[in-house]
Amino acid sequence: MNRLVRTGRARRDIAEALAYSRRRWGDQQAVAYRALMAAAFETIAADPRRGRPRLASHPDVLLFRIARPGQPARHVIVYRVRPPNVIEVLRVLHDAMDLKQHLG
Repeated sequence: MNRLVRTGRARRDIAEALAYSRRRWGDQQAVAYRALMAAAFETIAADPRRGRPRLASHPDVLLFRIARPGQPARHVIVYRVRPPNVIEVLRVLHDAMDLKQHLG
């Protein structure tokens, strides 16, 4: 079984996204967005290959969009797979952000 770990920065990204969602669209939408994020984390924990490499500068980094059919979302989970069976979530970024800049 894969173990999913979130870096401190990823935890802050998640908290910021949910706080923004709550301020902008209310508690109910923030709860729904949290559930959508949780489902995305479960998906990559079950099958880390679902993510796609998109950055030539970081070939070991995979991206997975949180959005699902009928459930729009603008965030991307940025992660890498570490042996043995560890999925390290590096960031959870808005899709309009410059990924290279935020991966340092």
